[in-house]
Amino acid sequence: MSTASAASSSSSSSAGEMIEAPSQVLNFEEIDYKEIEVEEVVGRGAFGVVCKAKWRAKDVAIKQIESESERKAFIVELRQLSRVNHPNIVKLYGACLNPF
Repeated sequence: MSTASAASSSSSSSAGEMIEAPSQVLNFEEIDYKEIEVEEVVGRGAFGVVCKAKWRAKDVAIKQIESESERKAFIVELRQLSRVNHPNIVKLYGACLNPF
């Protein structure tokens, strides 16, 4: 299973739709993975792989999650990032919660 999110340091966003995660509703856009152009892997960690990518002509970072336990932690992270608006923290545009 894989899951991805797209984020950028830009302050503009087309987000706003509601998507449902297990027992939660999150306030950001559900991204169609076909819209993401992965360019290169920039890091690997305990919670997945981070890649540089393009989404709707924007430079973004995506995180790919590969296990169900990581997916649950990822949902918590998405919920936290969706509430943050700070110039030194990447802006969450959305997530692709379905396997691709």
